[in-house]
Amino acid sequence: MKRTAKLFSVMVLLILTGLILKGDDRGQSQSSVRSPVIISQHFLLNRTTYSGPVTLFTPKFDGLFRITAYGNLTPPSNPGQMCPTVSWTDEMGSQTLFIFIAGPGNVCATTSTGSNSGTVLIHAVPNSPVIFDPGIQGFSGQYNLLFTVEEL
Repeated sequence: MKRTAKLFSVMVLLILTGLILKGDDRGQSQSSVRSPVIISQHFLLNRTTYSGPVTLFTPKFDGLFRITAYGNLTPPSNPGQMCPTVSWTDEMGSQTLFIFIAGPGNVCATTSTGSNSGTVLIHAVPNSPVIFDPGIQGFSGQYNLLFTVEEL
């Protein structure tokens, strides 16, 4: 009887150990999943002058990157527009994309479109700078532009 109880206890312990180990697969499943890494963030708040294009970063290796931007123009009487672009180099050569998509065919922020935002994914090659141009045109007032660059 004692032997049967000991054997039963050992079997239950082995089953529980197996269930715990099976449920704890963090080492296997998460090793292949990596969270995005923020490379840089820029906050251009209440700017009254257009400073031109900015080098966001220069990749040390080829990779996939996400660039997210948010912007607006103030005051409502500001006649300007903001048409931000990102330029980079991939295996095909030089590339440029607009970041904002504010309705059909509109890639610029104006006071009538309100605040705009957008995201682009790029694949950049090493040692070639990634350039961000706010694309301010006809500007008279202030602008706010916030953007984040992440390595995916």
